[in-house]
Amino acid sequence: MEKGISGKKGKLNRLMSAVSGMMPKQEESPMPKSVKKATRAPGVRKTAQPRTEAPAATGLPAAGEKKELRLSVDYPQESETIWNGHYAVRITACDCDGIEVSIDGQAARPCRNVAGHWWFDLRGLSAGSHLLTARLHKGGNDAVASRQFNVKE
Repeated sequence: MEKGISGKKGKLNRLMSAVSGMMPKQEESPMPKSVKKATRAPGVRKTAQPRTEAPAATGLPAAGEKKELRLSVDYPQESETIWNGHYAVRITACDCDGIEVSIDGQAARPCRNVAGHWWFDLRGLSAGSHLLTARLHKGGNDAVASRQFNVKE
């Protein structure tokens, strides 16, 4: 039985040497074999090296730079016709202190912030064309977005 195992080992060795002969030879490293790779002691972390290139863009304003206020009325879409009754206006904005909505120049009312958007509930509008104006407040700055839409009975 041992002869069978050694015979299999012999075939395996011949196969391995044939395969290794087909593999491209690796180039010798220019570093002498006597030089060992530097290692850190266990538990010692690598220290940060000073950066030589500019940091990657983060989307955040640099110190002293003013970031643009972003505000858009997502729904209703421009000139969209909605049905009279309940309609939820969706507004997307940058991080801000609050957003108010005015319909047809009436007094502004606050929106609620839920799930990454600002929402305002429309109810009881008369049939016809209406103008929605959203105002974003952040610090002492404001941004305004308007949207024309229609209501159908």
